[in-house]
Amino acid sequence: MSQTGASERSAEAATPRTTLVPPPRPDAAANAPAAPPDSPLQASFDAFFIPDFCAPRMVFAVVLIAELVALTLTLARPDTAFLTELARISMFLQWLGLTSAALLCYSRRWLARLTVAQSSSAAFALLLANTAVISLLALWLGTAFGADGRVSARIDCNRGSGSWKSDGKSQIEFGPMAVTRAMCPPGSMDMHDHILKQMPHIRSYVIKDGHLFLSLMADGGTYELEPAR
Repeated sequence: MSQTGASERSAEAATPRTTLVPPPRPDAAANAPAAPPDSPLQASFDAFFIPDFCAPRMVFAVVLIAELVALTLTLARPDTAFLTELARISMFLQWLGLTSAALLCYSRRWLARLTVAQSSSAAFALLLANTAVISLLALWLGTAFGADGRVSARIDCNRGSGSWKSDGKSQIEFGPMAVTRAMCPPGSMDMHDHILKQMPHIRSYVIKDGHLFLSLMADGGTYELEPAR
């Protein structure tokens, strides 16, 4: 090896090598603006003891519990038509449960601003008022004609169910009615029994001013039924 070649290699080895390293990227998470801390009102709302009935899981829980209660009440009455009674009780409890859940859903933010005692009393009052309204509506619909040919009615202090059919406009006939035998006020049972005996002889009806008029065959008379109050 020549001396010149050795000198060139020594010069190359002595020359420092430079490596270009890209600058580090700024961390997006580090540069992101910090989330504002929760306000005391929001923290109080999140920790509120009444569940959020706007959540789908709570709505599902209300529907499930209402249906289980309806099934239990129906099984406790073996003397009635099972499916008819289950449908009737289910409709009432579902309406009651879902409207109560809606009330608590929309009033929860307002209730969270109150003390525990105040919010508990207010929630109880809301549920009580809703139960009264739904019960009055169910009572107002005391006489209901089903599309399946079944009818349920409140006669004095008793409830009854039976069958009905209509062969034309304003024409109606009733079958035998199964009625509870509660002790109504003195003197009312005579009219109660008379109506039950005459129901198979009803042949036509008219609805006027919200009242139902049932006419007996051969001009035997007319019964006027008003919405339950």
